[in-house]
Amino acid sequence: MSASPPALRLDSITKRFGRGERAVPALTDVTLEVAPGERLVVLGATGAGKTTLLRVIAGLETPDRGRIELDGRDAAALAPAERDVALVFQNFSLYPHLTVRENLAFPLRAPGRALAAAEIARRVDEAGELLRITRLLDRPAKNLSGGEMQRVAIGRAIVRRPRLFLLDEPLTNLDAKLRESLRLELVKLFRALSVPVVYVTHDQAEALSMADRIVVLSEGRVLQSGTPREIYLAPASPAVARQLGQPAINLIELERRGATWCARDGTPLLPIDAAAARGVADASAALLGVRPEAGRIAAEARASPLRGRVELVEECGPHRVVAVHALGQTLRFAVGNDRSFSPGDAVAIELPPERLLLWPADSSAR
Repeated sequence: MSASPPALRLDSITKRFGRGERAVPALTDVTLEVAPGERLVVLGATGAGKTTLLRVIAGLETPDRGRIELDGRDAAALAPAERDVALVFQNFSLYPHLTVRENLAFPLRAPGRALAAAEIARRVDEAGELLRITRLLDRPAKNLSGGEMQRVAIGRAIVRRPRLFLLDEPLTNLDAKLRESLRLELVKLFRALSVPVVYVTHDQAEALSMADRIVVLSEGRVLQSGTPREIYLAPASPAVARQLGQPAINLIELERRGATWCARDGTPLLPIDAAAARGVADASAALLGVRPEAGRIAAEARASPLRGRVELVEECGPHRVVAVHALGQTLRFAVGNDRSFSPGDAVAIELPPERLLLWPADSSAR
């Protein structure tokens, strides 16, 4: 028995806006798959091409090149309505003069649906229960809070029972506390519905907490795809590493001196043989990545060839972030609340080799 085809497959999707020499690439050779029931989060900064990607999948933009398949079927000739996907935007797009019930029912009354009134009512009530907005069904949409509006917007997608959900930063306009609670609710909802999801965001917390798999997108190109843990622990490049982690990863330029990788100021940091398995042993320069929680700092009396001086201590609730001037730059380290440091303190720094990341120091890696 053959395996089921992916719910969505993109093969070498390329999209440019404009013509001739002034054409601006939005997507370049984007290839990815979404399995049935999978939550794929596309993570990228503003301008990475995330919204264009969703619009291409939904059929609102036509790619210049490449192939789109939905459940193994070529979608090139399918109009947006025929693709049976639901697109949820960051702005709620509700009809303010209609009640919540009427907003939820609206897509079911579209020409060609031909659903009975009883079926429409059943789907609306079901969506209300799933999203915990039953008490709001008869309230005008204009009287809802931001979080309630976004639940209704998601509900309008749910009632359609699409083959694929596309969500374009749906929590961006909400406050931090509400975003956190809705993240958890959306994961539970999508698990219950067992419908594949493509969720785009610039928020690393959303990506890490909501994804079965993350695709990192930058300037229209896929940099890496993997589970949240794979992307965080083994980023393919500094560009990927910077997408995840708060505070951001420390990056240190290295140069080869004999059998040792040294910082630019000559401080020895890593034996060449320890880096051999990481694919940079033959290079003359490299880039070292140190997650803030991976390095260790202690009072200067501790033996260590690497020393620095505290510049700033940031209180972050469950931990502190200590900014240390060392190797001619500022490095940030996460420490427990029981550790006390003050600006001006001299500290010794340890960089456990097994927790370090190393990349070739070429322009693409930077």
